[in-house]
Amino acid sequence: MIITLLVIAVIGLYIYKSSIKDGDIENEESEQRGSLITKRKKTNFQERNESMVRMANNMGISVEEVKEDYISDLEKNNIGTDFKAQIIEDLEFGKIEESKVFGIKPENTGSALMREWFIEYISAKENQKIDEEVEEILKERNLIPCSAHDKKKYEMRMQLEERMENSVIEVCKTNPMINTPLAVIAITEAIGIVSENYKKNLIEGKDEIGLNEFEITVLIEEAKKKIFNNLIEHKI
Repeated sequence: MIITLLVIAVIGLYIYKSSIKDGDIENEESEQRGSLITKRKKTNFQERNESMVRMANNMGISVEEVKEDYISDLEKNNIGTDFKAQIIEDLEFGKIEESKVFGIKPENTGSALMREWFIEYISAKENQKIDEEVEEILKERNLIPCSAHDKKKYEMRMQLEERMENSVIEVCKTNPMINTPLAVIAITEAIGIVSENYKKNLIEGKDEIGLNEFEITVLIEEAKKKIFNNLIEHKI
C-alpha cells in the first residue's frame, strides 16, 4: 500500500522515493548492457503505462487498483482542501525528479498521475462542500428540497436573483427618476424590462438548463419580488 501520507511534503515525493529501488535496478542493468536505460523513443501512452506498472509493483497491487488505492489513502488520511496548493506544488517537484530517474517526460511520471488524481479528488471534495453548504442554508430556512431537481431550482434562483438585481441597478442608473419621489416607478420599470429579457433567454435554453417554461416563470416572478423589496428597502 501507499506509505502514510504526510500532508505537507511527503505526498509529492512518494513515487520518486518509493521508486528509487526500481531506478537503481534499471540503471544497474543498463550499465551491464553498456547503454542507457533506453534510447528508443517511447510514446506518452507507453511511458504512462510503465509508470502505472512501476507504482503497482511498489504498492504490491494490480495496475487496475493503483488509482483506487491512492484515492482511498487520501480519504483515509482525511486529506482536504487546506493543503491543496502545497500538495500540488510537491507533486510538480516530484514530476521533475522522477523524470530524471527514469528518463521519461515529467507529464508521464507517477507523480504526474498522482497530481491528476489529486486534482480530481479535491475538486469532488470542493463540490461536495458547496452542496453541503447549500443544504445547510436550506435547513435553516426550512426549505430542504425533496429532490435533486428541486435543489437545482433553488441554486438557480439564488444565482438569478443576484444577476437580475445587478442588471436592474445598471438600468436604473440612467433613469432620471432615481433619487426622486418617483424612484419606485423607475425601479418597477427596470425590473419589468430585465425580467422579460431573462425569462426569454431562459425559456429558449430550457432544455439545456433542465427546467420547463412554468418553472422558469415561477423563478422569474419570485426573483422580481425579492429584487423589488431589496431595492426599495435600500433605495438603490
